[in-house]
Amino acid sequence: MVKSGEFFICFFTKIKIVILMHGQSSSEPEIFILLIEHPVTNFYSWKAIFDSDPANRKEAGVKNYTISQLIDNPNYVQINLRFDDLSNAEGFLNSMKRLWSNVDGKLIHGPKGSIYRLIESNDYAK
Repeated sequence: MVKSGEFFICFFTKIKIVILMHGQSSSEPEIFILLIEHPVTNFYSWKAIFDSDPANRKEAGVKNYTISQLIDNPNYVQINLRFDDLSNAEGFLNSMKRLWSNVDGKLIHGPKGSIYRLIESNDYAK
């Protein structure tokens, strides 16, 4: 007798349903997101320094970025930086940690950074 879980696997194997996660096909590169978040002393002062780009984002492999603020606290920011290469994302995070050690407690407070692999993206506006 076949258990329902086994039937499920056999059924989907026989009709050859293949699910490719983002970056698994040879024509689609992997995408990595470095998520950084922290409170700032003053958003406009922080943004001016961010815009001066002391971390050389483009040269470090950043493909694009977004900045978000909390609705109820505009001095709390989240930055999402997209990379096509994991080692570039890791290197950039290490650079940011060195930079943060010079400004933590002055312009920013308790910054956190994590790297994620983009699994899926969909744009319903198109």
